[in-house]
Amino acid sequence: MCVLFGRGVEVMGKIKMSLYIGKEHDNLFLETNEKVRLIYHINGFMSEDEFVDSFESDAKEFNTLENEKTTLDSIMQIDFDYMLEFHIFVFGMKEVEVYQFKSNKLRNLHKLHDNVYEIPCEKSYSIDNWKVAAMLADHFYSIINHEENLFPFPEKMLYNFLFQEQEKLYRSNIFSHYDFIDEVNEFREKHGIQFEHSEGTEIILSSLYVMRKYLNIEWVEIYRLLEKGKHMTKPDLRNFIANIDEELMSVWDKVEFGSIKVQVQDELGEKKVDTTELLNSIKSTFNAENREDVKGVYLIYSNNELFYVGESKKSVYSRLKRHFSKEEKVKNGEGPKRYNFFKDLLEGDLRVDILRMKEGLEYRRILEEIITLSERPKYKQSIDMDYVAPAGYEEDLESHTNK
Repeated sequence: MCVLFGRGVEVMGKIKMSLYIGKEHDNLFLETNEKVRLIYHINGFMSEDEFVDSFESDAKEFNTLENEKTTLDSIMQIDFDYMLEFHIFVFGMKEVEVYQFKSNKLRNLHKLHDNVYEIPCEKSYSIDNWKVAAMLADHFYSIINHEENLFPFPEKMLYNFLFQEQEKLYRSNIFSHYDFIDEVNEFREKHGIQFEHSEGTEIILSSLYVMRKYLNIEWVEIYRLLEKGKHMTKPDLRNFIANIDEELMSVWDKVEFGSIKVQVQDELGEKKVDTTELLNSIKSTFNAENREDVKGVYLIYSNNELFYVGESKKSVYSRLKRHFSKEEKVKNGEGPKRYNFFKDLLEGDLRVDILRMKEGLEYRRILEEIITLSERPKYKQSIDMDYVAPAGYEEDLESHTNK
């Protein structure tokens, strides 16, 4: 149970997280004492025999009911050996409430009854909604000029989620949200504000929508935010690119390239990757002694079609091993829904291209994004289906206009 104190005053009675270890699917639960909107994030860390591995998920949105359990995630057997941190961000009327739960390889959990354990809450605090909105307003264009280290952890998960929601709205046409646009027009007429017909305006409107939906920011407060920044101009993207171009190319010139054919075995009708052979191939390709020696960016191909682009600052092999286990988990009905895209991965001829980075690892995610945006791997296309505007929205817009 976790009780939050904001400004020295208790603002929420309790929030409780529990884990049912008797199964691996849909076994992480959250219970709150009121109906709330929240986002959930998990990250894990494991160190064993001088081997270090970590993982981190994107934040996911949930709506809970009063005193009822909400299923958050599937914590699998392989994750039990990790130090797990769970972060919950609850959107309140005036504040965002932040809760941090922690599992120390299950050793610190409190048993509730058979196979059900409570995960202790280590820390809780709150952030004013106005402060969050002001930060969004200061970085209206962060969906274009993303800065990975702009915010401290774990708050960066909150801001990244809000920026991602802003980007979804922007990509799917913010003007199709008719009720919100009606509010914008009333606000514009009341305060004499003119919005130019430009890409920048669509980005700002998408941010205002997020402020209204998640932070309950009133229009009068939005006016103050816009007044505060009305003399600011959109930064020139070319300046950001120029600042890193020379160093990025220097890093790229030092990248080592290797291409590895992945061996797939048939075990009792089940196809599995020979991970031992995979590790040996990676070591021999790069003349490496340990799996931790090969870090950087990797590209997974199935039948010569690019399926996935990823990165690792610890060990490319460890990430690949985790990816190649997802198909089995999907077939067993385990794992989160995003694993479904890996369902038939092992059916084709597999190849992995590795861009080994001995220097400039801080640029690995930039390289990953450049390759992903340029080559549009199959996994990315499947994920992006969630962001495409519904078919026929233009016709809906026309009929709405003619009303």
